[in-house]
Amino acid sequence: MSNSRPIKILFVHHASNIGGAELSLVDLVTNLSDGFVPICAVPEGPLLNTLLSRKITTTVVPMRPMIKSLNPIYWLATGFNCLRVTFILLGICRKEKIDIIHANSFTASIYAVPVSLLLRIPMLWHERDLARHPLLIPIVAKFAKRIIAISAAVAENLKAQIGASKKIQIIYNGIDVERFSHQGNAGAAAFPGLPSGKQIVLMVAQFVPWKEHRDFITMASILREQMPDLVFVLSGDTGHPDQQSYIRELEDLIAEKRLQDHFVWTGFAEDIPRLLQSVDCVVLPAAREPFGRIVVEAMAAGKPVVSVNSGAIPEIIEDGISGFVVGPGDCKSMAERVCSLLRDKELSGSIGEKGKLRVSQKFTIQRTVGEFEQLVKDSIRRES
Repeated sequence: MSNSRPIKILFVHHASNIGGAELSLVDLVTNLSDGFVPICAVPEGPLLNTLLSRKITTTVVPMRPMIKSLNPIYWLATGFNCLRVTFILLGICRKEKIDIIHANSFTASIYAVPVSLLLRIPMLWHERDLARHPLLIPIVAKFAKRIIAISAAVAENLKAQIGASKKIQIIYNGIDVERFSHQGNAGAAAFPGLPSGKQIVLMVAQFVPWKEHRDFITMASILREQMPDLVFVLSGDTGHPDQQSYIRELEDLIAEKRLQDHFVWTGFAEDIPRLLQSVDCVVLPAAREPFGRIVVEAMAAGKPVVSVNSGAIPEIIEDGISGFVVGPGDCKSMAERVCSLLRDKELSGSIGEKGKLRVSQKFTIQRTVGEFEQLVKDSIRRES
């Protein structure tokens, strides 16, 4: 590869919908410096549309999530799909003269490994989850040039499966801090559907059980006894077919606790900065959070956060300084922390300001991109 031309990176991601991993990918590819050319391969769907709206060269590749199944027909169809995807990715790499492949998830790495081997192009595996695949993860790790972990919690989870490896490097997700810190202008319109004149507690997360929405609802029932006018907001895409059963469970729990008049569902919120500026406190009860993007976004917006002393959250929040953490499932303590923040504006303001400072020092997109670009250069240099 000539040193005079930009480095071409093929970013491979298997999912079509938009969540934290996808938003972090979009932020990464749209903030690369001029020495790098991103080319994305994703399935058809919202992620594709978002990338195209950012003027990122993107090709539709029919990848799909892989699930645990004993059905041989499923695995036969998955095998044919993998073969088809391999040929498409090979064509992209040859046509675009790709220098390095970036797999944005464990599933994406499974699709990327054959292409990396056949064309002898180094592959970076960006692990954004706390998944356990004791048979497959060591295999993928063997063929990855480097492994990016989005937190120390993710790095430790990987080491538990592949051993202490020099391939693993922690690069925290970063956000555009300016996008969140300049949304609080006086007179700005509140987020649609939220009431005015009431204190609001927000949870933003996919509707999957491990996010622990039940704990949020339980916390809400405790808080209502002390602050009966509080409003609680659940924000996330309610349209996924495979999440409908869980959403109905949450609706039933809200009804059981007689909280229907206290809850607002926003659906998927595209304008997260505006949503954050319309609330008073953010809560994330998930006990095995690989990163916690909404925690960083809320802190950047100057909003106090209460979360769980588990996963990557303690790497983000300094308890009692830039936010509060409680034990997993400790809804009573969670309610107490939220109550203290809502009743003490001086405490809430102090926590919010220190949270903004914490994010500006450690979780900016500029820092993430700089560390990523250096890793790419190092990986290609070792191949030369």
